[in-house]
Amino acid sequence: NAPPHAGRELFRLLREALACLTIGEREAIETAFFSELTHAESATQLNQPLGTIKTRIRSGLGKLRQVLTTGEPER
Repeated sequence: NAPPHAGRELFRLLREALACLTIGEREAIETAFFSELTHAESATQLNQPLGTIKTRIRSGLGKLRQVLTTGEPER
């Protein structure tokens, strides 16, 4: 079992990583993953084309992966 502070640390890291994203990337990821909507549903809710949402999610996930694995924003 992980120590209780491990969950808080993970939450802090995720919050910091999300802050590195553009507003569009963050909205697309939050809508798709935290609201558990499909990409199409996210596009409708955000009033954006589906391709734009897919691009923002892909780009944002890449940035999150970079920040969470290296601790450094993508350059």
